[in-house]
Amino acid sequence: MGKPRRKRRYTAAEKAAALQKFEQATLSNDYLFFRVMQQKAALLPTLQRVLPELGIVKICQVVAQRHLKATWQSKEFIFAEDQAGNQFNVEMQIANEHNLIQRSLAYFAGMVNNQLDQGVKYRDLKPIYVIFFTRFDPRSTGLSTPVRTMPDYGGRASAGPSFKFYLS
Repeated sequence: MGKPRRKRRYTAAEKAAALQKFEQATLSNDYLFFRVMQQKAALLPTLQRVLPELGIVKICQVVAQRHLKATWQSKEFIFAEDQAGNQFNVEMQIANEHNLIQRSLAYFAGMVNNQLDQGVKYRDLKPIYVIFFTRFDPRSTGLSTPVRTMPDYGGRASAGPSFKFYLS
């Protein structure tokens, strides 16, 4: 056993810079987004604004996760379920890594797998919503308005775990 490590002492300037950075942080900061959105009181109104058509009244479950399965890794994200059994994956994406479609499909597949692992039959799978909040235009259209993409079922209601992909 060696000597105990000495705690690093920060200078007043380093402390002031860290405090200023913290005070200027917004929800676009990954850490703050992750910490705030795992609170039902913050997540519920967010989902109500993003998906008003669902009539979400209550968030029954919120799980802060780093991955869905041990076989693949993810950034920090929030998994939630509402009173109707709808499942949500919510994440803040700061940098455009040009892989949102692939990542959303991986999240979707993992969430379907989790339902199947719990014994849910294919015909009874609950809807899944993958939501990315971005600070960039994911489609490079130059538009600053939210992009919402849903599959077209010819006017029919979808049965099972239809893929819903939302960006803003």
